[in-house]
Amino acid sequence: MAPKKILTAIGLMSGTSFDGVDAAIIKTNGTKIYSLGETFASSYSDSLRRKIRNLVNKKNSIKLLLDVEDELALEHVLIVKKLLQKAKLKSSDIDVIGFHGQTIYHSPLQKKTMQIGNSALLAERTGINVVSDFRRMDVASGGEGAPLVPFFHNALCQKLSKPVAVLNIGGVANVTYVGSNKELIAFDTGPGCALIDDWIHDHRRGHYDDEGKVAHKGIPNQEILDLFMRHKFFKQKPPKSLDRNKFKSFVKKLDGMSVEDGAATLTHITALSIKSSQKFMPSKPKQWMVCGGGSKNRFLLDILSKQYGFKIINFDNFRVFDNNIIDADFVEAQAFAFLAVRSLCNLPISAPTTTGAYQERSGGAFYRF
Repeated sequence: MAPKKILTAIGLMSGTSFDGVDAAIIKTNGTKIYSLGETFASSYSDSLRRKIRNLVNKKNSIKLLLDVEDELALEHVLIVKKLLQKAKLKSSDIDVIGFHGQTIYHSPLQKKTMQIGNSALLAERTGINVVSDFRRMDVASGGEGAPLVPFFHNALCQKLSKPVAVLNIGGVANVTYVGSNKELIAFDTGPGCALIDDWIHDHRRGHYDDEGKVAHKGIPNQEILDLFMRHKFFKQKPPKSLDRNKFKSFVKKLDGMSVEDGAATLTHITALSIKSSQKFMPSKPKQWMVCGGGSKNRFLLDILSKQYGFKIINFDNFRVFDNNIIDADFVEAQAFAFLAVRSLCNLPISAPTTTGAYQERSGGAFYRF
């Protein structure tokens, strides 16, 4: 049972694009969201980003893993301090930090998932209790370990007309369906921005396709789109989740394409996989609330709205909680603050219809300062 006391929590999120950390403060009792506070974002250094890429691509060692764990923790410590300074708060004003950590491996089939970051060091250097390692209990309970944000999405959408879909486009894209009869269904839809980011990065055009400007200039390869959508993942019923690199080998099929045509093909792949997700929903959503880094990709959103008829509402334009605007960039950070409080209250953070766990499960490891 949730306590009557409202807790103040910080959420720290670094997604599968490993571009940096988003931090956010919320007030919640683990059931209801009372307010959304200050936010702060920081980019990883090129050096740290390179080390994470090496781990994700299995060019690793135990020493590199431990070094990166500490470096990640110290990076998060600095971000917490900057967030507190911005919010004019002290460490003692915060009840808990929800620390997602950096995912370097996620294989639902093998029942293995790994998010790294030295939680003990984070607690020690900030002076704040930390909840982390949110996914492993779910995996141990038969779940996919992802997505974990649906309970937060559900809390955000309480006053909206149902059914509604919340689409989070990170490195991998996931959707939460909140139904008219309180159904809560969630799953990964397919690639988000990871394949696009890698393509842009490998062609030395930056770290991501800003607003989809590169893809907008290209022409998608229909043959490759058709081939991609025949993958068994898109026929698999939810719950289901993906590792960031699940379709990485598929990018080799783009060899010889221009940067623009490759980016266009990969962007249409993301859009098509999102469109395909509708067949697993009890009824068509009245609106799609979009968040995550991919919500900034105007070309991708145009495909969804103009080509596929989605009613898209960016969280940046959505007012809630006493007319407070939700920043689409920080929804996941806010979600892990919310989940940290739910963990402290022993409330579920996953369920059979969201991750495939045998039953509703709480989760997270607690590091007391």
